[in-house]
Amino acid sequence: MARSKIYILGNQRDAVVAALNHDLRRLSRGKVYQVTLEALREPISDAQRKLWWVWMDILANEVGYLQKEGFYEDSFKDSEILQGRGITDLSKDEMTDLMTMTQHAMADFGYYLPSSHDEYYDGLEAELAARGRRCR
Repeated sequence: MARSKIYILGNQRDAVVAALNHDLRRLSRGKVYQVTLEALREPISDAQRKLWWVWMDILANEVGYLQKEGFYEDSFKDSEILQGRGITDLSKDEMTDLMTMTQHAMADFGYYLPSSHDEYYDGLEAELAARGRRCR
């Protein structure tokens, strides 16, 4: 048997449990093994990623940064949620928390950050594309 194996419990739970039991019975006695169970992390969505970079562009322009990436690095990289990680390292739930926190904090300073359901967002995305600046 392989040194390490991952089993994902989903729709076919019974089949996965049967395979796990089969592999457990094949383990050598006298050796110590570690079994870890953890919730599967759902990565951030494409929509979250696009909206985040639209927000970074809006905020960077408001405070005088030439590039949204510089604003992001200076303002968010060491935040409580990111802790030095990039947004692609976050789960979908962590990204939702970061976006909610950001939206509320910016509202306190009078900045309106659009949601992906706003007509303003669609127009802004098109405007940025026309200027040659993708939403990442």
